[in-house]
Amino acid sequence: MVSKERITYKPSTVFALIRTVLDFAIILAGIVLCAKYYDNTWSVAYRDSGLLCGLFFVYVANFCKLYENVLQAGQKHEYLRIIAIFSVCFLIVLFVAFLFKYTPDYSRVIFVSWYVFSVIGLLLSYYFWYHVIGYFHGRGWRVEQAAVISSGNCADNIITRINQDRFAGVEIKAIYSVGGENLVCPEVECMGGLEELLSDIRKGLYRVVFISIPLSEEAWIKEVIRLLSDTTVTFYLVPEAFTVELMHGKLLSLDNIPLIKFYDSSVTGFNAYLKRIEDIAISLALMPVILPLVVVIGALIKLTSRGAVFFCQNRYGIDGKVIKVIKFRTMDVCENGDEVVQAVPNDSRVTGLGRFLRRTSLDEIPQFFNVLAGSMSVIGPRPHAVSHNEQYRKVIDGYMVRHKIKPGITGWAQVNGLRGQTNTPEKMQTRVEYDKFYIENWSVLFDLEILLKTILVVLNVKNVY
Repeated sequence: MVSKERITYKPSTVFALIRTVLDFAIILAGIVLCAKYYDNTWSVAYRDSGLLCGLFFVYVANFCKLYENVLQAGQKHEYLRIIAIFSVCFLIVLFVAFLFKYTPDYSRVIFVSWYVFSVIGLLLSYYFWYHVIGYFHGRGWRVEQAAVISSGNCADNIITRINQDRFAGVEIKAIYSVGGENLVCPEVECMGGLEELLSDIRKGLYRVVFISIPLSEEAWIKEVIRLLSDTTVTFYLVPEAFTVELMHGKLLSLDNIPLIKFYDSSVTGFNAYLKRIEDIAISLALMPVILPLVVVIGALIKLTSRGAVFFCQNRYGIDGKVIKVIKFRTMDVCENGDEVVQAVPNDSRVTGLGRFLRRTSLDEIPQFFNVLAGSMSVIGPRPHAVSHNEQYRKVIDGYMVRHKIKPGITGWAQVNGLRGQTNTPEKMQTRVEYDKFYIENWSVLFDLEILLKTILVVLNVKNVY
């Protein structure tokens, strides 16, 4: 079973106790208020259900370490954990009520209302405490003093991110070098070598130590861990990959084996089905507009130039598989071979009507049929010609990560001004970074944001030829 590893430090017992009592009270108050509001009644069955669900929740929440302060914890992840834990406890209560024949005494309206009330209350409670703790941490209350032990580098990225996060509850005060050399760091002072660090730990200056040593220096890592194990500090080994691909790596454990997962996709499992439903719904909703446009534009293409109405080009789809992408023909040529020349300003190959279609993105309309067929998505990384893919995958690290999901008609890169020609590796690199961000952070709301921004972007015809 794969689970997220969360780095924690010593929890605030007071805050944890207050949150436990408050969450229990929210769950119990929820069923009391709902019962009084809807039926103005109160029964033993409702009382027992509220007590049982509240006790189950705080027990499971503590077991899952929900009430511990978490270093670099994401709010979204915690919200999902709260909903999941309460939902399981709620279902257990319903099952117990069924076994003891309490269900005839229950009102469905009251129970549904109780569930909604409790979920909202628990989420608001977490939001409140998250920011209360962050407020106090930002003012130095219960902030653990930390140090970094490094080998020849200043670990600037690590120090900056941790010290700027007011929710972390940890502040890095100094850096030490395993080799004893002096490190010049912009944020903290180098206080010496390994012996000086151990001495300062014994003086009680630090409670947390971050080990930032390349994995290739195994001997140093083992020695530092051995020496720190003889102290009472909590210490963490920062993966070397942190400094290379931090934004694309996630810490996992598989049967207690520590792993670093790179280039994760949010569009998997249930989310993939959800995105597919979204694609079909949007495409069908737009069909009353799309079909007349296809007829009119198709007729205009036939009247103004020789050749086919549609142009099908080989491009890479999900998992790097070749798909046929449909477009309105906008050029006198139909390039689909080993070499495809990108359009440039005043390109002689582009027809008069084609220039208008390209600048308004109307040439992409037939791709909604690709979406309905399942080879594309409404929103996703824009697909490039196969020859361009093969060109850029050799010079841009992580380029093919774009194809972990279906390509789209519009995307996060396009609504951020990265439309049209990508004639340099730098331009393509920027587009790829936006695509990676989208893949890792997908949500239905994110897609709706991109969809709305696309309407505005289409009105801006810069960089499209």
